[in-house]
This record gives sequence, C-alpha cells and structure tokens, in this order.
Amino acid sequence: HGIKGSETQIKSSGIVVLQFKDGIDYDGNKAYLVIGIAGKDNEHIEILSKIACIVQYKENVNKIVRCNTKKEVYDLLVDMN
Repeated sequence: HGIKGSETQIKSSGIVVLQFKDGIDYDGNKAYLVIGIAGKDNEHIEILSKIACIVQYKENVNKIVRCNTKKEVYDLLVDMN
C-alpha cells in the first residue's frame, strides 16, 4: 500500500511484474513473482481482481516465471485475462 495522499500522484493505472526464476525468500516461503499495482481512481480493485484470477493457478505463475521478455509477460497476461 502507498502512503496516505500518494494516490493523487498516480497519473495512470499500471502494474510492474518482477520475476525470480529461482525464487526469493518471502517470510519463510518462496516467491517467484512480485506484482506491484498502481490504480488511478480506484481501478486497483479491478486490477487486483484480474491478477488474483490469473495467479490462483500455479501453472499460470510458472508460465509467467518462465517468460524471458517483457513482451512475453505482457502477451501472456493479456491472453490469460
């Protein structure tokens, strides 16, 4: 979550996807994807919902982790949506 008032600084909605092909420690668990969300005018709820529908399946997470380019990640997320 951003800090109070930071929502006024968001010019347009978007996401950032970080891949960790070997995983990183996240509080004793392994994380392979970290996704950041910025939503303009409360669009973050819709974005979060779409992402949750995609990453609820481990096979989808694995596909995203195996991508080698930004375009591959983008195309895969668009296709899964």
